[in-house]
Amino acid sequence: MCLGIVAGLLGLAGQDCLAKVKVDRYFVDAQNNTGYYIDVNSIEVVSDHEILVDMYLVKCRERYMYAYRTRFNTEELSYQYLNTRIYNYETKKLSAKSQKPLPALTYKKSQILQEVLAFTQQWKATHIKKTQYGEIWE
Repeated sequence: MCLGIVAGLLGLAGQDCLAKVKVDRYFVDAQNNTGYYIDVNSIEVVSDHEILVDMYLVKCRERYMYAYRTRFNTEELSYQYLNTRIYNYETKKLSAKSQKPLPALTYKKSQILQEVLAFTQQWKATHIKKTQYGEIWE
């Protein structure tokens, strides 16, 4: 049942945006009944030590999905949620959102966030190529 709910909610994450953007989420890992997903189309490399990505935490038991625009800083070993959207499983609707960035925290002690960052970096290394005209997806 939880997977069906997750599949339905993952399609809702972009519905509060005016522009339609193709979302391509990949499951990274799970911990304590929470699934971690990354939208690979949202990966943005800001610098050699800073990556922005849309990360989704699906909490099946609580019946919510949290969508975060996340900044990883590999020099500082930190992550920061830049904005937040929360979707309710029962209504399949956006139940809350915030554009207020949260304070940066360390990911040093969080194995799951280290895996999310590693997945993001691996995806970038294998799917995004630099050309004389900029970056392209393969």
